[in-house]
Amino acid sequence: MARQRLTLQLAGITAGDYLQWVRDPDPPALDAGLLAVTVAGAPLGDTVTATLEWAGAAPSAIRAAPLAGLPLGAGARIVGCGEARAMARTGERSRDCRAAPRAGDSRRLPA
Repeated sequence: MARQRLTLQLAGITAGDYLQWVRDPDPPALDAGLLAVTVAGAPLGDTVTATLEWAGAAPSAIRAAPLAGLPLGAGARIVGCGEARAMARTGERSRDCRAAPRAGDSRRLPA
């Protein structure tokens, strides 16, 4: 079992609104590799933290977020990620953490 932590930075929407209106409460990967999703964010804040528990190895952060019902796009991008226990010990990001491009950025998302 792998535990993955993602930190999403929001623009133009509060964490409370993102969690209420944007997040999918029934994520596509639930019961298909994804065991649990725990989310937190101050209602008027601009950051959401999600802890994902996977049956096997965790996918890259850029793939894990939408699979866990956390859509990325112009209003949400990943700014931190990693294996939850390792992050707690070291405060470092994992190698698979790639931030989603900002609106208007022409870079392609990694495969």
